[in-house]
Amino acid sequence: MRSVLIILLCCISVSAHAASASAELDQFLQGLTSFTADFRQRLLDEDKRLVETSEGQLFVKRPGSFRWNYTHPYPQEIVGARNHVWVYDSELEQVSVKAIDDALGNSPALLLTTTRPLAELFAIKDLGEKNGINWVELRPLKEDAAFNAFNIGMVRGSLQVMELKDNFGQLTQLSFGKLVRNPELDDKLFEFVPPAGADVVGDVPPKASSN
Repeated sequence: MRSVLIILLCCISVSAHAASASAELDQFLQGLTSFTADFRQRLLDEDKRLVETSEGQLFVKRPGSFRWNYTHPYPQEIVGARNHVWVYDSELEQVSVKAIDDALGNSPALLLTTTRPLAELFAIKDLGEKNGINWVELRPLKEDAAFNAFNIGMVRGSLQVMELKDNFGQLTQLSFGKLVRNPELDDKLFEFVPPAGADVVGDVPPKASSN
């Protein structure tokens, strides 16, 4: 009787662990309206040598609003909302502006902010488990994407890591910690006003009429 119970428990354990990364990702995105997380970003060259490390905080409000606050090695803000993405580099005192569709394309940022089914945007392939992380590959369906594919790592149903290889062979790794699901986020968090004296370049939106 005891041996039968052990076998049953093992079967249950295996079945629970057998959930695919794509299923975990779908479950994570279902009912997701917002989230916050700390992030650490590593950039490696084509020979897998570390080029740069940075870190900061991420705020997302779905659909379409996000803020990446880089705090190390130097401050930088990336804010997306209301059809535009603003990138502020405090060292250069420069703000770059792009239409949000052009800036996101079919990128990992789109994955985090869109409410569209992923199958409409990506070809999805489960890669299996490695070092305790369950991996899924997403390939953009659009041929003009800036990258061929990116990988998502899930741990116990939560977003853990994203890996993106660009067309120059560089690999960007983003790992997430202290993730909070569906917090209350004020819309003002996703408003951006260029600092006084900063150069503003790009697709600058027209100012709202005072009438």
